[in-house]
Amino acid sequence: MRTAFALSVVGFLTSAALAGECVCTSAKIENGWCGDCSHGYVDAVKISSKKLFESLDGRKIEKDEIQCAGCKAAAAKGGVCTECKVGFADGHAYPSMVAYRLASGKAKDAEKIKCESCKAAAADHGWCDDCKRGMVGPRVFKEKEAYEGAVKARTILVSAAEAAGKCEACAVAMVTDGKCEACKVAYKDGKKIETP
Repeated sequence: MRTAFALSVVGFLTSAALAGECVCTSAKIENGWCGDCSHGYVDAVKISSKKLFESLDGRKIEKDEIQCAGCKAAAAKGGVCTECKVGFADGHAYPSMVAYRLASGKAKDAEKIKCESCKAAAADHGWCDDCKRGMVGPRVFKEKEAYEGAVKARTILVSAAEAAGKCEACAVAMVTDGKCEACKVAYKDGKKIETP
């Protein structure tokens, strides 16, 4: 599966990586994988685990293939199906709420941002009162609620990227509200939870 941000450049990234070219600069903006360097980027966060990167990928969807009524409604307006816990953004389905929240922003190359406040925010995150928009990494969010959700998602993503060095399954569980069967640890909103 490919994220909404990865799909637009996946052909370029794949052919360049196969030719032995580093595509990290494009991957940081478009959330792609650099095969030459063996790491990827989601929201400009470096991810060395292919499993974690793939768990954040969205799947391009066709409306006629959706069976669930909640998913159909969520896909039509770009929201989340409360029953299936799948988020829809930009024609893609995201089973990870971390990925969905980040995917709901639009990619913007920091070099092309004219507002100094927005440019500074793109280094991590911030809200610009002048432009009435938030930046979370290279993503622009026009609604404050979506921006705040993306800030939380990016915090979880950073923690998961760090955790992947110790246990990839825990890192995946952190971004999917899942459980690591190897470590017998469950996660909710990126944090360990008690399990019965």
